[in-house]
Amino acid sequence: MCLGIIPVTVIGSEGHSCQTYALLDDGADKTLCDERLLQTLNVSSRPVTFQISTINATGSTTIGRQVDSLARNVMGIGEVNLKNVWSVKRLPI
Repeated sequence: MCLGIIPVTVIGSEGHSCQTYALLDDGADKTLCDERLLQTLNVSSRPVTFQISTINATGSTTIGRQVDSLARNVMGIGEVNLKNVWSVKRLPI
């Protein structure tokens, strides 16, 4: 399997933005972000506790934050609303 990595601009609910990279994983059932992105976007968030299962670990409990944001390609063409994104200290990749 080959995962795609694309440059995107992420825009928080308060209008702050950040250029970063998105990892496209068709096998994922949840959108995750690094907690540093939330700090950069300066967005309000809600606490959330959830389980993460990866190829290396099953059901590890994680405490993070939940936010909504918007992602668009760096050319400004096309955008995706990202609802209920969960933050993690370290992305499980």
